[in-house]
Amino acid sequence: MKEDHHHPASDYQAIANLKAAYINAADGGWTGEPPHDGEGIAQLFVEGGCWEAGDMGTAQGHEEIRSFFANATEAFPMVFHHASSPHIEVEGDEARGQWHVMVPMIEGTQSKLLIGIYQDDFVRTETGWRFKRLSFSRSATIDLPKGWQVR
Repeated sequence: MKEDHHHPASDYQAIANLKAAYINAADGGWTGEPPHDGEGIAQLFVEGGCWEAGDMGTAQGHEEIRSFFANATEAFPMVFHHASSPHIEVEGDEARGQWHVMVPMIEGTQSKLLIGIYQDDFVRTETGWRFKRLSFSRSATIDLPKGWQVR
């Protein structure tokens, strides 16, 4: 029987790719494609996983996550995450990650810039790394004096 050896560098890359997949599924609104692919986002979580963002809401489990994002497009018609400064720590089949994030967005009709911190928990599954908990903490928000000029 072959032993399963995990390599920290490949785990780190897989987790970074998972975070990128979340951002790609959450973003949109500037190309005619709406943001918030609820199904795509839900599949990045373990069943029972939790998405939380303080006063912006919380969703637990695939169905709640799918539904939350399916209903978010009208409230947030444009979202464009820029995550940076990744710090990922892997311990066996669990991991933690932290990112700084800037989010140019439109809330209703108001163009904004939202900044904050992601602190996420991950678990290794048979199909790769998945979110156990994705947690966003808002640091600051600014209403922009002019609207985003979306193409």
